[in-house]
Amino acid sequence: MPFRSRASTQIVFGAFLVAVIAAAAWLAVHQYATDARREYEREVMRNAPPGAFRRLLSPAELAEASTPMRLDTAWLDAATEEQGVLNRFGSGDSVVVYAVVPRGGCHGDALEVLRNEATKHQGQVRVAALLLGSEAAHRIGLGCAGYIINGVRVYTYQAEDGAKRTAIFEGKPDQDWTEQELEQAVEAALKASTPVGRGTESDQG
Repeated sequence: MPFRSRASTQIVFGAFLVAVIAAAAWLAVHQYATDARREYEREVMRNAPPGAFRRLLSPAELAEASTPMRLDTAWLDAATEEQGVLNRFGSGDSVVVYAVVPRGGCHGDALEVLRNEATKHQGQVRVAALLLGSEAAHRIGLGCAGYIINGVRVYTYQAEDGAKRTAIFEGKPDQDWTEQELEQAVEAALKASTPVGRGTESDQG
């Protein structure tokens, strides 16, 4: 009996050891496949043209995103650095942009575009850069990085190839939007807010 008991124990232990080795091997293969897939996806994203994988909005979603948001502009305009204001550019009420961004990161070029627009259209374009996760960002209602231009966070236009495209100013650039589209959206908003025949200060030289 002791011999049979010892043999049975060895068999059970051997089976357990084989199962552990098999599980470890499966986990290693699964992790390798996951890493390989992620690296492939990153490579595809790196080599793809800007906006190639952007989201598509349904007509209802597009209508909702195109409706100006109700913002507490009085509070936002008086907000301080402690409440989440990173910077302010320009002045005026023709085009008001709220940029909700993380500190540092990949939004530097976009903020520079907005700064240039505010400088180019002095007295007409003003920008407030707000820290993601701050009180000011929560007042706007964005839980991720985003840009709101005159209360709207999307821009629909006709591209050079004749296709109708929509930029969704949420998340990182080159996903659902580009810096060029951000600039175009500001210019379009300014044009829409300028009475016919008046022109902008830059147009008047």
